[in-house]
Amino acid sequence: MRSVSKRDRRRAGILIAGAALVLAIAILHPWYVRYMTRYNSEVCEKARFVLEDRYNHRVEEQMKQGVSLNDIDYEDALRQAVRQEFGADLTAVRSGEYEVKGICRAGGTYTIYMDPSTHRIKTHCSYPGHGDYQMFTTPFGTKQA
Repeated sequence: MRSVSKRDRRRAGILIAGAALVLAIAILHPWYVRYMTRYNSEVCEKARFVLEDRYNHRVEEQMKQGVSLNDIDYEDALRQAVRQEFGADLTAVRSGEYEVKGICRAGGTYTIYMDPSTHRIKTHCSYPGHGDYQMFTTPFGTKQA
């Protein structure tokens, strides 16, 4: 009977380790994909919350300085919130509609809709599953009915 050489044992050990690694990847990969999908969705929603919150604060700051509601530059307040919080640029698509790229970690583009009468904003992320986000307050901090 022939004995197994060191070289053959080393090869067998490498083969077993490789098979274990492949098995671990096959088991963990679907979990990782689900985790990252959920994580990116939550981060996207939080970023949209921060965006709307900072916009609201900018409007409230102008109100505290005595600027009347008709004289507030709402688009500029939104533009500043986007630039200062995320380092991104706001692009006007049409009246009351804006786009921002580069904030969603999954690669979505934000479309921001501003109501012309209340100046309340609603953000939509184009990435599948992220959808719409809207705060339950007006830019002035009062709850909507």
